[in-house]
Amino acid sequence: MPVVIDRTTDSDARVPDKSGKCSGRGFLKMTWYGRVTDAKFDGKEYATQDDPDHTLVTLKKLSDRQFEERDKREGQIFDIVMWTVSADGETITSVDEDPRHGTKSSMTCDNQP
Repeated sequence: MPVVIDRTTDSDARVPDKSGKCSGRGFLKMTWYGRVTDAKFDGKEYATQDDPDHTLVTLKKLSDRQFEERDKREGQIFDIVMWTVSADGETITSVDEDPRHGTKSSMTCDNQP
């Protein structure tokens, strides 16, 4: 099933860390080391579960196929990720910016059956 951000039901999508789900309401991301982020597209801060660093995540929906994730620790943004779903819904691309170090990386992942 293709990934579509504006649907009201969840659609599975593979994301760079390990796996996740994206829906019209928000984004659920699980990392390989057990941290879970379950945040909504409402601009509020959500705590990452099982995270000793106490990361707070804010999501902002920019369009039907794009949203921004901002990660904060100790009151400072350390990560800004722009997520974009392809027009056919088969890939999701992340462009990850580290404002503290001035670095940027990107990754494209295919939707898994």
